[in-house]
Amino acid sequence: MTEFEQLLNRGGVNANPGASTAEIAAFERDTGLALSPDLRAMYSRANGARINARGLLELIPLTAVARYVAGFQTCGIPDCWGYFAFTDTNDSNPYCVCLAGPVAGYVVRVFHDDTASIAYRSLRSFLQAVIGAVDSGAALWDLPHELSIDTCDRTPADVATARALLAFAETLQPTSAERADAQRWALALFSEGEIADVLRLLDIGDEYCRGEALQKLGAMTAPEATEAIRAHQRESRAFARAVAKALRDAGIEVSEATDTSVRAEPGRVNLNLPMFFTHRKRPTILEDVVQRTRELIAYKTGSGG
Repeated sequence: MTEFEQLLNRGGVNANPGASTAEIAAFERDTGLALSPDLRAMYSRANGARINARGLLELIPLTAVARYVAGFQTCGIPDCWGYFAFTDTNDSNPYCVCLAGPVAGYVVRVFHDDTASIAYRSLRSFLQAVIGAVDSGAALWDLPHELSIDTCDRTPADVATARALLAFAETLQPTSAERADAQRWALALFSEGEIADVLRLLDIGDEYCRGEALQKLGAMTAPEATEAIRAHQRESRAFARAVAKALRDAGIEVSEATDTSVRAEPGRVNLNLPMFFTHRKRPTILEDVVQRTRELIAYKTGSGG
């Protein structure tokens, strides 16, 4: 692969010997992952490499990749994407080539304490970003993503993948991490022309999906996008006011109420309004909020009996 050869020829790059055909076959047998042609070419050339440019980036060997695969399974990280974790920047947030699902071939950043984000169209794109960082002296732990949520320059293939992701999401459990991933990644892959799809996800998504839908709308120039953001803000403020009123009507003290947050007493219970807002169309949502608030107050004050 041309990009990998170019990277290996940069100064300060120390590569391991290539993996043998037997080592690759053993990895595939043990993990159940089938390497893509680009990954097979890269690991045949070098089974891992260390890159120094304002901090160490390691392209990890197959043995370390296998440990990640096992760790993902242990931690319950979605396996329907076929994550092949191939980087280490000493932060437990590897870049992964997806080897399964509608995003096969794309590169995703998997965070240990946050949602995963789709970052590059391919392994080649990732390597080009690394070469650019090495040549410019930029930080390797903070590479610029090709597919940032707040950009809209997408190809027809990206949009087709986004639609395939949404179709795939419909086959998954409504509250599953896989479904949330599929919806958020579809948002990242949509162009300005898919505003209707973004608006639908803003309406039906969870708090994380809504946050990314708002970012996507903020990157769009259409007046409909600006109005959708304003309408969402109005609805969020109205929901917060309704929650505060429901709590007071139920005899619960509200010590603080803003457009986006409500605090109940005693116990300084700060309600996660975005989470409740996800279920705002449920007929009993205000009663549910009141009940949950009572439970939290009892827990915090030790009055639950």
